[in-house]
Amino acid sequence: MKNITVKLNVKGSCLQVINIYIPPGKIVEKNVLDEFTVHSKTVIAGDLNGKSTMWGSESSDKRGRLLEEFIESKGAVVINTGQPTYKHYSGTWMSL
Repeated sequence: MKNITVKLNVKGSCLQVINIYIPPGKIVEKNVLDEFTVHSKTVIAGDLNGKSTMWGSESSDKRGRLLEEFIESKGAVVINTGQPTYKHYSGTWMSL
């Protein structure tokens, strides 16, 4: 798992942006996610390779459920329209 965190000070307020990449075969434990400091002005983006109905997938997988728990434990929300996020090599759009 790789991540980059950027903190921006805008008019006296701090916006934190965390970009995370989790390779498809990487096993991620809950305690690794809990190391991220998340506050009300945090945006998390990236390629997390997890499926969840929370962000538009047709089903949830183990990693997706782990991410759902993390999101709920931080009182965060998912901002997604439910549109597909991945285009398969065949040209088919898929929600991951």
